[in-house]
Amino acid sequence: MSADLIARGLASRAAASARSPNTQALIQAIRNWGTLPAPSHRLVSADLPVVTVGAAGAASTINAQGSGGATVPRFDARLTYVAGPTRQAGPVFPLNGFVVSRNGFYGANNALGDPLFGTQFHGFEFVHTGTQFEIPVTGHGPAVPFNLRLLVDDAVAATALVPSGTGSVYFVKFVFGNSRARRIRVETFSVPTNGVNVVSAAEVSSVGRAYPLVTIMGDSFVEPTGTDFAANGEAALAARLLGLRAAVAGVGGTGLINAGGNNTAGFPKVNFCDPVRMTDLTMAGVIDAQTGTAASPALGVVMASVNDGSALGFASVAGATSFEDAITRQVFKLIDSWRGANPGKPLVFIGPTWPNSGPPLDVFRQRDAVQRAVQGVGGARSNVWFVDRLGPSAILRQGSIDTLATTGTTTSGSATLTALASTAGVAVQSGVSGPGIPDGAVVLTVVSATSVTLSHPCTATGTAVATRFRNSQSALYTSLLAGDVTHPSTAGHEYDALWIASELRRLILNEFA
Repeated sequence: MSADLIARGLASRAAASARSPNTQALIQAIRNWGTLPAPSHRLVSADLPVVTVGAAGAASTINAQGSGGATVPRFDARLTYVAGPTRQAGPVFPLNGFVVSRNGFYGANNALGDPLFGTQFHGFEFVHTGTQFEIPVTGHGPAVPFNLRLLVDDAVAATALVPSGTGSVYFVKFVFGNSRARRIRVETFSVPTNGVNVVSAAEVSSVGRAYPLVTIMGDSFVEPTGTDFAANGEAALAARLLGLRAAVAGVGGTGLINAGGNNTAGFPKVNFCDPVRMTDLTMAGVIDAQTGTAASPALGVVMASVNDGSALGFASVAGATSFEDAITRQVFKLIDSWRGANPGKPLVFIGPTWPNSGPPLDVFRQRDAVQRAVQGVGGARSNVWFVDRLGPSAILRQGSIDTLATTGTTTSGSATLTALASTAGVAVQSGVSGPGIPDGAVVLTVVSATSVTLSHPCTATGTAVATRFRNSQSALYTSLLAGDVTHPSTAGHEYDALWIASELRRLILNEFA
C-alpha cells in the first residue's frame, strides 16, 4: 500500500472521529471557565466592597442628572450573560396562559422585566477597572436571606437583600477601596436588573468569553425549591461548574405528564411537552434580545420529575395504554422537538430522583420508561443520552432528620454566635443555617450553653435570629423551609449539582460526537 493511501486512510479516520464544533465549544468551556463559587471561596477581606441598597425610588448617586456618570445598558455587548431573566412565554403579558421559567436573555418581554412575577436566576459579567458601580434593580424579589450576590474573580464578595414585592427601583452600590481590573459577576434572584451605572463607561469592558448555552428542563428541583437563592440551585450550579450559560425551565409541581395544577389564578401550569415549554427546551424561533440573533443551545438537559406517577392516569397522553407508555411517548415528543430544532446537538435525559432511600415503584417505572425511549431512538448513536439518578440522590438524604431550632445573635464579620437560647444537643461539625449565616457553615467549638464558634464569619448582624443546627446528614442535605422534607437544602442542591455536573462532564469529554 502506498504512503499516499495510508495517509489518506489515516486522515479519513481522524476526520470521522473528530469532535463536532459544538462539542469542542462545550469542552473548551469546561476546561477554561468551569467554577463553583462557595462560601469558603470568599474575596480577601482587604478587597471587600462596601454595599449600600438605596431607598425605593431614590436617584442614582453615580449618574444622576448633572453628575457626569454613565449607564452601560443591559443590551450592551460588554455585558456577558451567564443566565438571563425569566419571562412569561407566549403572547405579551398578561394575555398568555402559561407559567413557565425561560430565563435565558430572550425576547422583547425580557427587556422590560416581567411586571408581576419578576425573574428567577439572572446573571451577567463584565470587567470593571474603577472603584465603584451601581446595579439598578426592581423590587420583585422574594423574602429570602439575600436576592443579589456579587462575585469578584469567582470569589463571593457581597450579598444584598433588595426589598421584595414593591416594584420600585433601587440602586445597589458597591464601593471598593482601590482601583484595579476586576471580573465582576452579578447574580440576582427575581430581581430584574438593568445594566450597570459607572463613573465612566470606559471603566467597563467585556470578559471576552462566550459561554455555550445549555437549556435545563425540570420541576421544583430545577426551579429550585429548598435553597435560599436561585443561583444556589442544582441546575444553575451545574451550569457554572461546566462553564456554561444556563436557561433554566424549572416549574414546580410539573412533570412529563403532570401539569401541576394552578399556582396563580388564571395562569395554569403545563407539563414538559406543552408547546411553550418545549420551546423553553429547544429555543426554536426564540431571538436573543441582546444580540438580535436566534438562540442556539449547545446542549439540552431534561430532568425527569418526582411529580409523575401512575395515579395521575395516562388519558391526557393521546394513544397511551399505560403509565409507562405515556412517559415513553412524552419523551419521544421532546426528542423529536429537540432534534428538529437542534439537529446533531446532544440531548441528555437525567432520570428521576427521590428525597430518601425508598423511592416508590412508580419512580422506577418512570426511570425505566425514559431509558427505553432514549434507547429506542438510538441512544448514543443519535446523540441522545440517559443518566440514572436514583443511586446517589436516594442515598443523599437517607435517614431521620435530626435538627435543633433556636434563636441567637449574629454579628457581621464575627464567627461567634451568641445569646443562643440553648446549645443542648449541638455537636462540633453540626451544620448551621439561618439569616446572616453563610451556606456551608459548621460548628467548630461549643463555647458555652449560649455560644458557639462557626467555620465562617457571619455576613449580617441580627438579634433573636432564627437559627437551626443540623445534626445528621439527612438534615444537612434536606430543606427545612416551612417543614419541607422533600427538596434539597442549599447544601443538598450543591451536592446534587456536583454529581450532575460530573455526569455531564463525563459525557461531554468522553462520549459526545
